[in-house]
Amino acid sequence: TVWGIIHAFSGISASGITDISAIAPGIAEALITTLLGLIVAIPSLIFHNILYTLYKETILVFSQINFYVSNSK
Repeated sequence: TVWGIIHAFSGISASGITDISAIAPGIAEALITTLLGLIVAIPSLIFHNILYTLYKETILVFSQINFYVSNSK
């Protein structure tokens, strides 16, 4: 994303004109890298939440087993 913005400002400085055609390629590049980052981040977050939920449920089950075993006589 940063690279695309740098590219956009480089286009402005190279052409000396603040026309949209000078900055559009850099902005498009920034948006593409942002999209790719979101494509990676969103499934990773979902997978993390699933694993964390399974972890918490496992801890709860082991805690209950520990309670029953330590209180049985």
